[in-house]
Amino acid sequence: NITSSWKENDIGVKFTAIDFKNAQQQNLQYSIDGKTWYDIGNRRSLELLDLPSGVHEIKARISKPGSGWSPDIVLLAIDIIPPIWQRTWFRIMAVLVFLLMIFAFYRYKVTRLKQLNNTLNRLVSERTMEIQAMNEEILSQNDQLQELVKEMEAFSYSVSHDLRAPLRSLIGYSKMLQEDFNEKLDKEGRRMLSVVQHNASKM
Repeated sequence: NITSSWKENDIGVKFTAIDFKNAQQQNLQYSIDGKTWYDIGNRRSLELLDLPSGVHEIKARISKPGSGWSPDIVLLAIDIIPPIWQRTWFRIMAVLVFLLMIFAFYRYKVTRLKQLNNTLNRLVSERTMEIQAMNEEILSQNDQLQELVKEMEAFSYSVSHDLRAPLRSLIGYSKMLQEDFNEKLDKEGRRMLSVVQHNASKM
């Protein structure tokens, strides 16, 4: 048996037949793993180029003049050690690393989405608090405005009530003046008294 690395997978083999009688008339065939048989005539050497990784059996058989092919003979077993990236344990590790990377990326995305969601919730809460504060301020200003309106109404009522008595007195005195001194007043004076009475009654 021969063991070789994947970098040295070109193997040369030389062999000879035990029966030397009519050696030049003997035809030989060889196969790799019994798949395909190749004629090499009476040549006693092989050049096995670029063998793939794995264990390979090199078989040979002989055909003598007037007879068929002999039983298969295993000349050599060659074990070509595969490169590290073709070994089973390396492929399993590569799959595990790939799955770990996918899981790490998924965890990163989930964590990032949670952070963004928390930030969005915080901004919404802050904005909601600002809106509530503004609404409370508007309600407070509305209450103050209603108080001012009530005060204005009370003030207007008080002013109108306070002015009503003097106006009545003014109307009463103007009527007394008109009745008592109507003959002594000229036309313009009587007109002025009428204007005073009319305007006072309107108020």
